[in-house]
Amino acid sequence: MNHKISIIIPVYNTLNWLQDCVDSILKQSYENIEVILVNDGSTDGSGAICDSIKKLDTRVRVYHKLNSGLSDTRNYGLKMASGKYIIFVDSDDIVAENLVEVLYNNCKENKFNLVQCYYLRFEDKNNLFSYSTAPPELIVYEGKAMHWGLIGKGKTRPMAWAKIFERSLFNDVTFPVGLIHEDEAAIHRILYNAKSMAVINDRLYFYRKTPTSIMNNKFSMKRFDILLALRDRLEFYNNLGWHDLGFATAQRYSVTIIDLYRKSAENFENPSQQLKYLIELYKESWSLLKESPFMTDRIKHKHEEWLEDPTKGSLYNVFEYFSV
Repeated sequence: MNHKISIIIPVYNTLNWLQDCVDSILKQSYENIEVILVNDGSTDGSGAICDSIKKLDTRVRVYHKLNSGLSDTRNYGLKMASGKYIIFVDSDDIVAENLVEVLYNNCKENKFNLVQCYYLRFEDKNNLFSYSTAPPELIVYEGKAMHWGLIGKGKTRPMAWAKIFERSLFNDVTFPVGLIHEDEAAIHRILYNAKSMAVINDRLYFYRKTPTSIMNNKFSMKRFDILLALRDRLEFYNNLGWHDLGFATAQRYSVTIIDLYRKSAENFENPSQQLKYLIELYKESWSLLKESPFMTDRIKHKHEEWLEDPTKGSLYNVFEYFSV
C-alpha cells in the first residue's frame, strides 16, 4: 500500500519563487500526495498564485489566514493534513523530482519514523553550491542516539524541511508560536516520539538563499530566540535523566550566548544593554556547567577564557572534547 503523503507549504510573500516551488512538487514521481498551501496573510500577490495553482491540480488545497508567523502556519497545515506522512517545504525552495519517493520508500521499507536527506543551498538555479560532503552510506539512529546530532555529534539536523515524518510524531507536538527558531524548539520532542530514523546521502532538497529569508534578515533581538529553544531542550533532557545530553546542550547554549554577544557588539548601535544581559546569562550557565561531572579541564579552560573576554578566541566545536 502506498500511503498518502501531505506536503505542507507555508506561504508568505514569496511571489517570485512560489510557482517554482510548487511545480517541483507537482512533478514528483510519487503521485499519492496532497499539497497544502497555507497563505499566511501575504501582501504581495502570493495568495492569488496559490488560488491559480489549485485550479490546475486536484491534489492542491489552499488555505488563507491572517498573518501569524511560520510556526502557527505550520501548525495550521498539520491540522489540515490527512496523510500518514508529512513533508514540510518552504515556499521559496525547490525539491528533486524523486524527493517524496526516496524519503517515503526508505521510511516504509525500513520502518523508520522519519528520514532526513541532504540539501544544497543556492541563489539561483544556475548557481548551486554544496552545503557539505554527503556521507558514503545510509546512517541509522535509534533512541537516544538520534539526539546527539543536534549538538554536533551526528548527522541529525533540526530543520523541519528535508525530512519525511510519520504524522503520529506530531500528536503531542506543535511548533512554538512566535519563535524564529521554531525548528530548534520542537525537534527534540519530535525525535523523542520516534524509535528510529535515517539520514540518507541523497541531496534532494534545494534551499534558496533570498534577501527575505528569515535568517538572512537584519540582526535583531529575535535572534535570541535560539536561547529559549536550547534552554527548553536542556530542561527536557535533564527531566528524562539524560544528563550527558543535558550537559552537551548546556555547552551549546553557552557557546551560543558568546556567539550572540559578539554579533550584538557588531550589529547593535548601542549594545550595552544586550551585552550585559548576555553576560549575566553566561555566568548563570557557567555556574551550573562547571559543577557537572562531565566537565573536562580543556573545556573548563575555554570557558574561563570567555569569562575574561567573550570577544576573544575561536568558537570551535567544544563537543569534540566530550566523549559519548
